Amino acid sequence: MTLVQINGSKTSLVEENKSVFGQIFGSNSDTIDVLGPDFTAGLYKFHIEILSAYSYDPLPIPIKYDPKISIPEYTKYTINDNTYGNQPVEIIGYYDQIKNFQYDVEKKSINFVMPFDWSKDNINAVTVVHQEIQIPKTWGNYLATKYDAYINGIKLPDKTILIDDYSSDGRIIHLILYKEGIMELVKKQQNPKPEMDFSLIPSNKTSFPIIQFTRNAQFKVSLSWNPPKIIAGSNTSFSFRILDPYLVNQTAGAVSYDFAIIGNHNLIFQKSGITSDSDTDNTIDVPIPANATGPITIAFENLNGSSFASVEFASVVSNPIYAPEFPVGSLVVLFAIFVVVISFSKLTKFRTLS
Repeated sequence: MTLVQINGSKTSLVEENKSVFGQIFGSNSDTIDVLGPDFTAGLYKFHIEILSAYSYDPLPIPIKYDPKISIPEYTKYTINDNTYGNQPVEIIGYYDQIKNFQYDVEKKSINFVMPFDWSKDNINAVTVVHQEIQIPKTWGNYLATKYDAYINGIKLPDKTILIDDYSSDGRIIHLILYKEGIMELVKKQQNPKPEMDFSLIPSNKTSFPIIQFTRNAQFKVSLSWNPPKIIAGSNTSFSFRILDPYLVNQTAGAVSYDFAIIGNHNLIFQKSGITSDSDTDNTIDVPIPANATGPITIAFENLNGSSFASVEFASVVSNPIYAPEFPVGSLVVLFAIFVVVISFSKLTKFRTLS
């Protein structure tokens, strides 16, 4: 065991399975555990120099390494949604600890703050800033095909936001900002505070197609539906393509599949088939039951006969009374007709009495 000083405190370096060849050639036969009170969540840069090994004379040229290690921080919160009740939210940060978590009910905005040094020297040392926001698939008010993200009030490009519905039981929304993106944020700010103020909001726009890899990475599945908002008691057309995972926009030929829609642990619709071997979309028309409101899972399983080739998409079925697709103009017309009918009834009543 070796004791070293890091930021004025003692930190233990414990090496196991010592091998001089592992030290010199960087093989994985050696394990070094670094233990100390200073290692909290964040991005750490280590400078390592191998000066000698065992009783050998000092190396003429030291072997140097400058690895960077990111220690993730997991923070959990509970949001009380007016429609769906308490919803657990977890944020995983890979750069630094977060603080001031808040949820704006009106804007449906998840907000939190992370310390950040905007100096040029620090940005040059940063490879990536990565945040994961994990939400449950039962939170219908926050499920969307697209999200808008902001840092210090500046909207991030869509390419920095990735939706992952298959890595866990919930939905993971990745915010990934590389050095070039951080430099762009610097140009758009004047005297920024030493922090990144994050905001994540479900977008009012629809982003199709949604593309996910199957569990075994054998295929990619591209999915969209029309109308963009799934309404209870109406028909929805689901268009999909099963793609080669390594080629750009190239279908995988004729592939067998099992398609299912599940809501509230109940099977809403299912169909099996074989995709066309052309580049055209395959379409399935689904009558959505009138009582099927709430979060749903759209699943493709047993692709090409493999139980490991499956993928899921999360969405929500809206009540037609509150669906935005019901035109506002139609409501105005209906209201006008309703007023006319009432007025006509009153006139008829008055004439009868006279």
